[in-house]
Amino acid sequence: MMELKALIFPWLLVDIKLFVFFVVLLNVNLSVSRSLPPDEPINIAIMLPRYPLPSTRGSKPWLVAGRHYPYHLQMVVPAMRIALEKVKNTTLVVPNNISLIVDDTECWLNTAQFAAIDMMYIHKVMAFFGPVCEYALAPVGRFSTRWNLPLITAGGQASGYDDFDQYKLITNLKPPHRKLAHFVAALWKIYEWKRGVIVFHDGDAHIKDEVFMAGGVYDMLEKASGGGYGLNLTFQPFNEFDYSDERYVELLERDVTPYTRGEYSNRYVLSDRLLSIKPS
Repeated sequence: MMELKALIFPWLLVDIKLFVFFVVLLNVNLSVSRSLPPDEPINIAIMLPRYPLPSTRGSKPWLVAGRHYPYHLQMVVPAMRIALEKVKNTTLVVPNNISLIVDDTECWLNTAQFAAIDMMYIHKVMAFFGPVCEYALAPVGRFSTRWNLPLITAGGQASGYDDFDQYKLITNLKPPHRKLAHFVAALWKIYEWKRGVIVFHDGDAHIKDEVFMAGGVYDMLEKASGGGYGLNLTFQPFNEFDYSDERYVELLERDVTPYTRGEYSNRYVLSDRLLSIKPS
């Protein structure tokens, strides 16, 4: 079953294998300037949330029931172990014992930073895999810079991670939101769009990927407006899992549909009946 999962997501296994290989080969240069004794273990930290994430934390809403977050320990750790076995069979790797130190971040800032400190000073880790959740990643990313340890993540897409002085040792598996923002701004310039509404999901307490993505686009278009494009831009958050909330339907019908253009604009009209259909 493990091999089957690895074959289903070959890109994930390749990325993880390259990261493990990178850490093992370069750990001396990245951590401390000394030769590594063959009996000294190489510990790699895996910091991700355990499935399932809670819907509430104390009295606060955490994650909408039924909402799935794509990066969990149960998904990544088996792939890491497969990659580690492949790396151990590589003749170029030093003969040190390589171990995975796993901890649950709960997608929470406090949990992640305390776990990172324990991993550094108790387990002497030489690299971090994760966190992925944007808020949990921030303190660990700053720690990795301070400790001079590499960190790889599928998160870190928010514009705040463009500060390379604070996060210079983070390696992202996915492009940052500013890349999407540049693309959107280019479209606006090419088609000479002047009015826009950014509608985005904002219903989770500590997982706000949609907010960070929308914020990156909004900031870029705001800068474009200041650059002489004369844009009229606004935004509207909503909870896509609250099917009784029809504000975004009204927003689209009132502020978006009347300004659409093209031969199909009069044929495709947004309606409560179409947009309120619940997913099966």
